[in-house]
Amino acid sequence: LLRPIMEHALCHAAVLSNKYEHLCYARAVCSESVTLRSNCPEVWFRYSVILERLGDYVAAEDAKATSISLGSGEGGFVG
Repeated sequence: LLRPIMEHALCHAAVLSNKYEHLCYARAVCSESVTLRSNCPEVWFRYSVILERLGDYVAAEDAKATSISLGSGEGGFVG
């Protein structure tokens, strides 16, 4: 239960800092998360945000599409 909260906080801080090193660390954490929880749309969406900030737009779109295909945004809001 604690891991998802820590992942969210780390990624949020990396996005706010917009520092390359922080974003790379967040990418590593997200990469592990999508491996461990591949059916979780929130993890894929978070990964897409980090990838986009790092300039990997193709991978970001793929991650976002995976998030949506898993059910993210069904309430009318993605993210």
